[in-house]
Amino acid sequence: MAGPMAAVCLKACSKRLRPSAMRIYIGITGLLFALMFAGHVARIWIEGTQLLSEPIFIVTTLTSLGLSVWAVLLLTKARSIKRPR
Repeated sequence: MAGPMAAVCLKACSKRLRPSAMRIYIGITGLLFALMFAGHVARIWIEGTQLLSEPIFIVTTLTSLGLSVWAVLLLTKARSIKRPR
């Protein structure tokens, strides 16, 4: 009798403890965009500020920064929503 009930409880508990695939995806994507932003900053550091005159460089730098910040915000909101009060 306790076997099926224990299996249901175990399944419910493992869902709460295991991060979802979407959270992992958002975390990895945010990390990749942050690394892209860091690479752009390193390139400015090495090559100088003449890169700031190229519009595509500025757009891709700001886009990668924005997407990495967005990923962090999504992860922190998802973490605060899941916590029971």
